[in-house]
Amino acid sequence: MRVITAGLALCCGCSTVRSSALRTGNPARPAAGPVAVRFTDDPTNAEQLGIVEAHGRRPGVKLEEVLAELTARVAALGGNVARVDAFPTRYEMITESYTYDCGTTQTHQEPRSVTRTDANGQPTTTTEFVTVTEHVAQTCTGFHQVEAATLTVQGRAFRTRKEGP
Repeated sequence: MRVITAGLALCCGCSTVRSSALRTGNPARPAAGPVAVRFTDDPTNAEQLGIVEAHGRRPGVKLEEVLAELTARVAALGGNVARVDAFPTRYEMITESYTYDCGTTQTHQEPRSVTRTDANGQPTTTTEFVTVTEHVAQTCTGFHQVEAATLTVQGRAFRTRKEGP
């Protein structure tokens, strides 16, 4: 018996679909054609090649991506039909990081030149100090617990036999 495992990165490193397969039937060359997906019954006149599963964490992974990985596993075993037996979802609490603005407000004195006209009509320039308040930006990282769902599709790989004339 041989176990096949591999992963497939799907989008900018933000989500990953992984899969595995266990060959239970005779070895076969990988299938080049499309793989049909069945949910209600086993294909007739078919040989079972193995057990397959694919999974990915939501919300980054869509059902279509998990099914695409499952059918790729079936094709790798030489199958042309995937029979979905189970569709479990596992929930777990994970630690997720996030960033937020944790800057502060600072107040300081700044010089300002002010020109005024005195009682004789003569301009005089003086320096005054004014209070200036400004935000000093800073980014902080926080952590919190979130519930994450892992979507799994489990099934079997089949190769249908060609019917004779």
